[in-house]
Amino acid sequence: MSSNLTMKLFLLCCLIAACSLLNAHKASAQTDKTHPSLKKAELRAESLTKLSVMDKYPVEPELTAKCKTWSLNAATVLKLLPLAKPVEVNVIDASYNTLPVSMEGIIVINGKEWKCSINAGSFIWLYGDKEKYVYAWNNKSLDKYFVTGRDLGE
Repeated sequence: MSSNLTMKLFLLCCLIAACSLLNAHKASAQTDKTHPSLKKAELRAESLTKLSVMDKYPVEPELTAKCKTWSLNAATVLKLLPLAKPVEVNVIDASYNTLPVSMEGIIVINGKEWKCSINAGSFIWLYGDKEKYVYAWNNKSLDKYFVTGRDLGE
């Protein structure tokens, strides 16, 4: 194969890779448009309960005591909800600790009820009839409300 043809094939591969990355970036940027907004979410305070599965999924000793005492009250949850940012599942898997303790409840967004699960690792799942969404808190100033914040390998 001539070096000119090899160079053209190489450049074509680079162009295809760049387009793929651009499309992936556009798809992740659209996350905000697909996730329901938590800015005006209402919490059914009576529904907020703590769920722990630490007996099935133990954590490191230094986190055990924190997990046992961690909880959020309704007022705090209402304060935190508008500050959560939509994220993709792979971000949660890569950058957040999934801990065996969460606060479970019902929130209402634009008249629609959603089951919610706020993990002590600083993220929240919303569950609808056929859909689910995940949001996270990645502001260091909010870490005080959770057992762990976003883990960036620091």
